[in-house]
Amino acid sequence: MKFKIISVIFLLIYSIAFSQGIDRSLPESHQQYIDQKGYNDLLAFTFQQLSNFEILEVKEGTINIQMGEYPYSFSLLPLIEQSAEFAFDSTGREDLVSEYVALLVSAYDDQRMLSEADFSTVQKYLRLQLHPAADITEEDWNRWVVQPDLEGTVTCAVLNLPTATATVERSQLEQWKVSEEEIWQIAKQNTAESTYETVWKTVANSIELLAIGGASATLVLDEIVPESISDYGAIVAVPHEEIVLMHQLKEDNLESFQKVIEYLHSFVTEQYQGHSQPISPYFYWYSQGEYLRIRLGKDQHGNLHIFPPTASLSSED
Repeated sequence: MKFKIISVIFLLIYSIAFSQGIDRSLPESHQQYIDQKGYNDLLAFTFQQLSNFEILEVKEGTINIQMGEYPYSFSLLPLIEQSAEFAFDSTGREDLVSEYVALLVSAYDDQRMLSEADFSTVQKYLRLQLHPAADITEEDWNRWVVQPDLEGTVTCAVLNLPTATATVERSQLEQWKVSEEEIWQIAKQNTAESTYETVWKTVANSIELLAIGGASATLVLDEIVPESISDYGAIVAVPHEEIVLMHQLKEDNLESFQKVIEYLHSFVTEQYQGHSQPISPYFYWYSQGEYLRIRLGKDQHGNLHIFPPTASLSSED
């Protein structure tokens, strides 16, 4: 069965004191998809699938379980939504949960295996991944291999496994006997060698846009774009995990700088706000491997104002 969920992402929880409670009430937000009895049956079936692990807490559709040293959590709500979309009966819902739990356990096993593996085994899985800066705490900065790149985001070095994505921890560098610089170099090379879907499209009669599948493409743009980026750079937006939008600036068409942002502004905002894995609502000017945020503002009439990256004006957007 094909999941809409591209990969299983573990949410690792460190400081939450679980109440050891099982809340079986169906969240009001999902009462349109399933009734209380169906939800109770689905919970019971899920507990059966997780019988090898300790159930710590169930609250608002999220199940917290103990897997190895740490607790993990995952939500049944997206699976309920997907079941309703495809009009699954109870058996179909159970099949979906079975496949999801199997991926969850497989991902956990992969992570545990890699935590004990030597560097020659894990280096092929290294990749770069963008996250919103607001999602990274001070503890995360100290624990993980991360760095700032695009304003409002952070770049993480991750192990991109077939079933999960695990952020590289600084403590692993000593275990692997490699430097942080080596990690970044290998992760960038592997990211550039990944396969990205690219689509060219002409919008607003004359503006050429390149859409690239995958936010990590932002971090290796020069290596993967079909044609070299000019000395005038490019306008780039990365609203969520699944897409990068790029417009090349050229000497004979510099006025497109403003046109492309005006054209894409509402779209990028909507994509950022509506996606489950948002990255950034901003526009950036990319040139020679560096990104500068383009500041935007609106006047009292709601008209959009665009300031070049060198401007020191603050943004209202």
